[in-house]
Amino acid sequence: KLTIHLSDGSIAVLNANSSLTYPKEFSDSIRLVEMTGEVFFEVAENELSPFVVRTSKLSTTAIGTSFNVRAYNDQEQQVSLVKGAIKVESNVASEIQYLNPGEEVDYYYGEIKKQRFDPSTKILWKDGILYFENTPLSSCFNTLEVWYGVEIEIEGIDLSEQRKVSGRFDNDYLTNVLKSISYAQEFEYEIDQKRVYITFN
Repeated sequence: KLTIHLSDGSIAVLNANSSLTYPKEFSDSIRLVEMTGEVFFEVAENELSPFVVRTSKLSTTAIGTSFNVRAYNDQEQQVSLVKGAIKVESNVASEIQYLNPGEEVDYYYGEIKKQRFDPSTKILWKDGILYFENTPLSSCFNTLEVWYGVEIEIEGIDLSEQRKVSGRFDNDYLTNVLKSISYAQEFEYEIDQKRVYITFN
């Protein structure tokens, strides 16, 4: 996790395996940054110079607000508004969504939809907290791979099964997280450096 203070007074908090590209000084007309991974932004207000966050598929425009952008890959991306107001545009289709606090835009394989979310749990990652609530098992494993910088290999299960994971882990070791999840999901695991082998019974 890394906190970056930008030249305009805005703050960007980067999650694991994320990157942010930004100028040393912003221009007077636009504050443009580009990113991959997951970044939480607290944008300093400036009505004359919109703050624009660009991923491979979405462009998010704000004046002064707080929002989270998740874009670890080209097919699944998400923008979640905590406070203020933002405009989210698709870079690949002429589609625009305006968000109020507690609303998010999901980009999933070319389709965009708006839905509500719980702001109190969405950005817990900033404080080192892993939070799952009825999270599909495949998404849970993807999160663990990014969070701990490991590769997970799975045997003995079809991940398309509707298995869900719920739990909260505060700055916890991977072994403790896997041990907890394994009780409910009935699997065995082995950690070998940066590889995790999971076998379902």
